[in-house]
Amino acid sequence: MIHKTKGIVLHRFKYSDSKYIAKIYTKQFGLQSYMVFGANSKKGRMQINLLQPLFPLDMQVYHKETVELQKVKEIAVLYPVNSFSVDIIKNSLAVFIAEFILKTLKENDADEKLFEFILNSIKILESLNENMNNFNLVFFFQLSKYLGIKPENNYSETHKIFDLQSGRFVVGNPTHKNFLNEKISKKFSDLFYASLEQSNKLKLSVHERRYLLDTIIKFYNIHLDRPGELKSLKVLSEVFS
Repeated sequence: MIHKTKGIVLHRFKYSDSKYIAKIYTKQFGLQSYMVFGANSKKGRMQINLLQPLFPLDMQVYHKETVELQKVKEIAVLYPVNSFSVDIIKNSLAVFIAEFILKTLKENDADEKLFEFILNSIKILESLNENMNNFNLVFFFQLSKYLGIKPENNYSETHKIFDLQSGRFVVGNPTHKNFLNEKISKKFSDLFYASLEQSNKLKLSVHERRYLLDTIIKFYNIHLDRPGELKSLKVLSEVFS
């Protein structure tokens, strides 16, 4: 049966000379693997060219609950993100964010609010023209809300040490090692009030930015046991260095 759905590309790889397999997060079916045919035809090549990280798609797909690999009938651009292909910073962010999402989400879990959050975030990233260095920090922080692990916003003059294991600010240093010092805890607390549109207003040094990113990744690994190792992190770090 053919279904219409919106989708966000997370990854693709070549299966054969004429076929690709794409990991796509869909509004209707959650995270799915799709076989895309026709790499040897003009129409097929046009469709495969759309299988870029974070490209939003309008899709017609064949869907069967009993199979792991679904098939695509038609795909088209849902929302143009032309700058992702020509801007090295946006391209690096798109690759990194797509890998993070792919390694964080569970297969088949559809969540309309989560999908719309990611789609809206893509639109915001497309609209930005400069100072995008903090975008992924704010995105991952806000994403935690939709995955049910958002930290507690209880920073105060007494509770000013962020404990990664409890997900909240505490009095004094915990007995374990998974916590932030006072200075970086204050920077972390600023994320509660940051927006994607104005993420550049966060005043962070290169070291602080990288430390906070490592902290958020560690926080996800503690509370979800994923995403684990991220291959695109090294490339992103080089672009932002």
